[in-house]
Amino acid sequence: MLAIDLGGTNASFAVVAAGETHFELLSHVVLPSGKQASFADALRTALNRFDEEPGLMAEVSACCISAAGPVVAGRCTPTNLPYTVSTQEIENILKIPCTIMNDFEAICYGVPLLDLNDAKQVRRIQIMQDETNEPESDHGVAAVIGAGTGLGMGYLSWERPELHVFASEGGHLDFAPWDEQSNELATYLRHELGRFPDREHALSGPSIPRLHRFILSSGRAPASNMSQRISRLPQNEQPAAIAAASVESPADPSCKATMDLFFAVYGTRENAGTWN
Repeated sequence: MLAIDLGGTNASFAVVAAGETHFELLSHVVLPSGKQASFADALRTALNRFDEEPGLMAEVSACCISAAGPVVAGRCTPTNLPYTVSTQEIENILKIPCTIMNDFEAICYGVPLLDLNDAKQVRRIQIMQDETNEPESDHGVAAVIGAGTGLGMGYLSWERPELHVFASEGGHLDFAPWDEQSNELATYLRHELGRFPDREHALSGPSIPRLHRFILSSGRAPASNMSQRISRLPQNEQPAAIAAASVESPADPSCKATMDLFFAVYGTRENAGTWN
């Protein structure tokens, strides 16, 4: 099968073989989604790459695409991209059946396949909250949250063997302050954006430079040579630079304060308790 993940930053194409107990990744192509004229152009570019491996596409009998936006009647216009993708468009190109779903709906389907004992798949974190000693259950609800180009959310519930998955656009709910600093942040973002901020305006990759500007303008950390250099970088390079400078030895104060605020928003807003 051909599996496609269309995000606001990258479009990932993978040819995958399904076995009895696992999936095998046969080939993988990643393209910058924002630089494509259309999804069809991106798909054709990926297919040309796959054609360099003789016989690779011959066995592909189905396609599934996850897209970063709401899906209606087999069509999706990703929130952070200027073009639309549809099952009809893909099927016309590939000549095989295609399914399209929200990206976090797709991630939710993958959660039950994770091996909780494999550190490469799941990283356990210590959360300072009341511990419960309830035994593991074969039913329950799990939330899936991810800050990327936007803020993706979804959730799943299951009472084995039944699994129910639900997409969500919860990242576009209003940002809700919870203390003095977050209240000041909401006011700052409202003035910068010209509207009341969504959650993803404070919690996503592009939000990190916004938080950095807030930290500097509020006087919570002093400007430095590093912060000045970062401010001159292209917007898409600033998040990684801020994150890197926050863990250097010594860490840049404004960058460290920025990432501390980012994770405070992440933990508090998603009811994850206080992070250790």
